[in-house]
Amino acid sequence: MNTTVTYAELHFMSSSDVQLFLNCHIKTAQQKLKKIREHLKRKPNTPITVQEYARYEGIPLSVIESFKHWQHS
Repeated sequence: MNTTVTYAELHFMSSSDVQLFLNCHIKTAQQKLKKIREHLKRKPNTPITVQEYARYEGIPLSVIESFKHWQHS
């Protein structure tokens, strides 16, 4: 059984990450994360992983991961 955990499963997208990635207002980023939580049937303020965000947006995971590494290095 393979129990390898990837970067995308351990790291979360914050509203400020979404704001920078989408080049939008912070409120728009917060609403986007809220919509993703509703889609995933999560409670309010539950973190969204990088993997979940990429899957929901249809963005290749490698693009999000490189962005997150660049932002937080």
